[in-house]
Amino acid sequence: MEDIIGYIILFVSGLGALYLYQWRKDKIRLFPLSEQHYPESVLTVLILKKSGEIKSLVLRFYAKKEMTLQELRVEMISPENEIFSVSLNKILNAQLFPVKIAPDSSFDFEFEMDAFKDELTGQSVRFSAFRLVAQNAKGKKFKSHRLAFDKRWAIFKPDTGKYN
Repeated sequence: MEDIIGYIILFVSGLGALYLYQWRKDKIRLFPLSEQHYPESVLTVLILKKSGEIKSLVLRFYAKKEMTLQELRVEMISPENEIFSVSLNKILNAQLFPVKIAPDSSFDFEFEMDAFKDELTGQSVRFSAFRLVAQNAKGKKFKSHRLAFDKRWAIFKPDTGKYN
């Protein structure tokens, strides 16, 4: 009888561990990749992962003062440090712009990783790195750190060598 109770306890604890593992694996997680501080804003690039895969890229724009964003772009940087700029309005909802951000609040721009990769690889320019750029109504640009893809399309900051 005691053996049966022991087996039941082991079986229930195994099921509990399996459930806990599955719950943690399916949890949506945000990982910070880049954060740039400007006098009037903070630009943060986050990676959204679910089930261990990068699902989307989140560009969080925090405004310290009232601000209007006109456009989001990606600057593709060639190995020779030539810059080619592409608008991200096609990936995002183009009717979204201009975006007004109240003081001391933030706005998240989220785009699917597959659509972002297709947009970058669909260009005729060969690139080794890229930057995400937000432009306000006055024409001032807010740029992220230089980012790059590795062989398996994971994003990292090439100047630090830290992978996501």
